[in-house]
Amino acid sequence: MTAEMPPSPNSQLYDDDIPESVWNLLMTEITAKSTPRLPFEVLLIISEYLDPWALQNFTAAIPGIANLLSHRQLSDTDETGNNILHCAVQAHNTSLIETLFSRDSLFSSGGLDANARNDEGWSPLGLACQRGYRVVVKLLLKSEHVDVNAGDDDSNSALFIAIDYSYVEIVKLLLAHKNIRVGRNALLDYKSWRKNVEIVKALLATGFVKLNENSGRGTLLLLAIWDGNDQLLDMLLSRDDLDVNLAGEHGITPLIEAVIRPNEDLVRRLLRKSGVKVNMQDRCQGSALIYAVRRGNLKLVQLLLACKGIDLGIRDLGERTPLSIAAEVGHEKVVKLLLAQKGVDPNTRDGFSRSPLLIAATRGHSDIVRLLLTQKAVDRNVKDNRGGHTALSLAAKNGHSGVVEILLKESGIDPNCPDLEGRTALSLAAAEGYPTVPYLLRHPAVDPDAPDIFLQTPLWHAARMGHACHVKALLERGGVNPDARNVRGRTPLSVAAEFDCSAVVETLLANPVVDHNSKDNWNNTPLCWAASRGSSSSCRLLLEKGHVGQFANKKTVQTVLEIAGHNGAFEFTKLLLTKTGSDSSTRKEQGSTILSSATQKGNKWAIETLLERGHADLNFRNKSGRTPLALAAGLGHLEVVKTLLKQPGIAINLKDSVGATPLIRAAKEGYRDIVSLLLTMDGIDINAQDVKGNSALSYAVSTKRATIVKYLLAKDGIIIDQKNKDGMTPWAYVRQLRRMPPTIESSLRAKMTEYGLSMHDMQG
Repeated sequence: MTAEMPPSPNSQLYDDDIPESVWNLLMTEITAKSTPRLPFEVLLIISEYLDPWALQNFTAAIPGIANLLSHRQLSDTDETGNNILHCAVQAHNTSLIETLFSRDSLFSSGGLDANARNDEGWSPLGLACQRGYRVVVKLLLKSEHVDVNAGDDDSNSALFIAIDYSYVEIVKLLLAHKNIRVGRNALLDYKSWRKNVEIVKALLATGFVKLNENSGRGTLLLLAIWDGNDQLLDMLLSRDDLDVNLAGEHGITPLIEAVIRPNEDLVRRLLRKSGVKVNMQDRCQGSALIYAVRRGNLKLVQLLLACKGIDLGIRDLGERTPLSIAAEVGHEKVVKLLLAQKGVDPNTRDGFSRSPLLIAATRGHSDIVRLLLTQKAVDRNVKDNRGGHTALSLAAKNGHSGVVEILLKESGIDPNCPDLEGRTALSLAAAEGYPTVPYLLRHPAVDPDAPDIFLQTPLWHAARMGHACHVKALLERGGVNPDARNVRGRTPLSVAAEFDCSAVVETLLANPVVDHNSKDNWNNTPLCWAASRGSSSSCRLLLEKGHVGQFANKKTVQTVLEIAGHNGAFEFTKLLLTKTGSDSSTRKEQGSTILSSATQKGNKWAIETLLERGHADLNFRNKSGRTPLALAAGLGHLEVVKTLLKQPGIAINLKDSVGATPLIRAAKEGYRDIVSLLLTMDGIDINAQDVKGNSALSYAVSTKRATIVKYLLAKDGIIIDQKNKDGMTPWAYVRQLRRMPPTIESSLRAKMTEYGLSMHDMQG
């Protein structure tokens, strides 16, 4: 690039800035004289009126006057921070620059700064490089006062500035300087140096850039490829000393990079270079051929296959060959091209022991599967090592109907070949619910009832996963045992009921052969499993359509009801009790169990249903001796307590196995609304004591329940000096426990006064 030449120095003197008397004296002395004989004092006077730029123009207009410049004038700058050297550089005034540098004393302390930066951050050298003034740069570099490595405000040195503007000759001048420091890392980060081939040549010639070196950012050839710099690529590829195989970051070679981009022309040029290694791999074990195959670039694959020594069996990190990769990504033409190559193994295995046929079947590439099956050497029943799956199993498992249809037509394929768990293609398809099941069922050789190692048949798998359409298809196929049991004795109906697959349950119940009451190894029926999961839809179907007959004994019914109650499945309780066929006493005992469970869950609806139908004993005691009322009071179920208290015959003072009444339970747990409700009941025993002798008042005081204490003390007949088995009265707890609420103490004192009791009477 050629820099624009500066304008001619302005010959117009700044007479507007100089007093007329001084101006007249000047003109008298220097008129028609090539070298003025001007008194030094006069020049000092002039310098007081001229800024550096005006002084530069003044010295340019009058040859030789620069020799009379004062030291004082040189330290001044104009309004943009330029000193006289900046001005001389901008004006391309080489004579002034030479004059300034000829006088070393001018650059002494406090004088002219050859490396000063103006307001825009430019030093005189940087300014010359930016403007492309080669002669000026050359003059500046001769001076020992100029720092060749000085940077601008962005830390860009003169060299970087010249490189950025592509001033080749200036770059060469700077590189030839003995003190130049390039800073290779910064240079490699600076893309501009690669734009101009001549600059690259200059950097290579001086050794600041190495032709065959990986800087960590890539080799020079790789950088040129990344930049898309064709001129630089031409220059580099024309050099015989270029190492075309030198890899950059991640082990990527220029050939691999050209394939990845892709750049067909560059690949051709690289392959023509002598010594190119076509089988080199990067850190991911990818070669040029592997990347070309993965991208399905047929032309690049053809170019690489034509290379002498190309490795057709090269493997990536997953141990996949080019043929396996092409089969996986679905590039049919590439697969066809590779199969036509001599020495290609169509049964090669990857890291999971998958052949190209297995991979193509998994992905559903039917055309590639058909192409591979034309090879006589292909193993049709090959299995992987992850699950022992065949191509047919993988296609069926992943729902690729087209591939399944192709494989079933192929002779030599075993449609019942099991995997490591004994599952056939039909079992896998039935479990996944894919539409490959009908294709398999139409094949006469397919066993529709083949069990796996857990004795689970295709029907069992379809039922477990809720695929009703496949269940129906299997039952219609014939040769299927609808009650086939797995190793745990579970039938298809059992697992479908457990997971509330209502459509499957309905389909199975419609089959007259299905045993609705089959028991597993734990004697659980489908109804038991439905109850255990709260599968309401399946339970209703089993009870309404399942012809559930007499249970074996009362304990079996009890088990179902307990399971249902424990899991909160109360909405079908009434139907369940009605369908059991048991007598009224049995139903009442069963319903009482449900009532206890419903009470613990706080299920008001279930409780009301049971009580309305007379299916439960209102005062039934569980294993801990607690009635439903005691359970509800102790658990804080206020609405349930209200419901129970409305029932005629409710026993409000029944004690459990530890002697606690519902009132004691509520007071102990701090449920004040329930305590208040119980205290309104006629016949409530407010002074009842448990086996430890503690009453409701004792528990309320000891647990610091001030509101409950207030409710109890307001009840007539309350005994306040009652002692427990440890001899403690409520007042004793007040005196013993810290941080007792003041209201409790004051309430007890008031009651003591009312009863005429003394402190001594109240001590424990």
